[in-house]
Amino acid sequence: GLIIYLVFSILLVTYAYKKKSITLDGIVVALITAIILYTLGKAPLAYALLLFFIFGSGVSKIANKVKKKFDPSTQRNYKQVLSNSLPVTLLTLVSAYTNNPNLLLLGIAVFAGATADTFSSELGTLTNQKVFSPLSGKKVPKGLSGGVTWFGLLAGLIGSVLLSLITLYDYGFKGFIFSTLLGFTNSLIDSVLGITLQRKYLDENNELTDKGDGPVVQGLSWMSNNKVNLFSLSLTLILGYLILH
Repeated sequence: GLIIYLVFSILLVTYAYKKKSITLDGIVVALITAIILYTLGKAPLAYALLLFFIFGSGVSKIANKVKKKFDPSTQRNYKQVLSNSLPVTLLTLVSAYTNNPNLLLLGIAVFAGATADTFSSELGTLTNQKVFSPLSGKKVPKGLSGGVTWFGLLAGLIGSVLLSLITLYDYGFKGFIFSTLLGFTNSLIDSVLGITLQRKYLDENNELTDKGDGPVVQGLSWMSNNKVNLFSLSLTLILGYLILH
């Protein structure tokens, strides 16, 4: 099982590297993570990592094609891989010593959350719908981290559903619903953290943007998008643990 999984993982990241979906340092971290999840967790959790990568890379490619330009930020480096997988990796280490199967379900749900966030952020900007703050409902610039659209929210729910399908065999319909709802909740948490805490700058049109190198005019200067992802997934993990216990 492990050999087949590793061969498939290596083929996948090699193809992704050729398609500029991941960097070399991202590959190293991804493969180490994959080995830990498979050996200390169970196969469904390890394959959830691969599904997240496939789904995430797929929607990023779709978004780039629609925009007709390559966005370097969609190329996953080691920081992006860590921010999306570290909470589950640590959870897997804990589950290996506690032998609690619910922790593995929680791990899959966290990956569902990462998938939901990717679907929401990548596909949500492809429409002409109003982009608004999840807290105030007021319009914000298109592409601003934390801003949401109704289409983006729906896309996030679909992403969570797709990843959560892997729970059906071991955890049944209740596990699937738990994973789906917790995953979708993560996309909301990520948006709230993004709109309130992520560092933002002013562009040439004097509008807020999260891409820049000038003075930070809003948010925390150290709060990057990767750290927002890490914090939101960690909070989602804690929330899921509290629900299960």
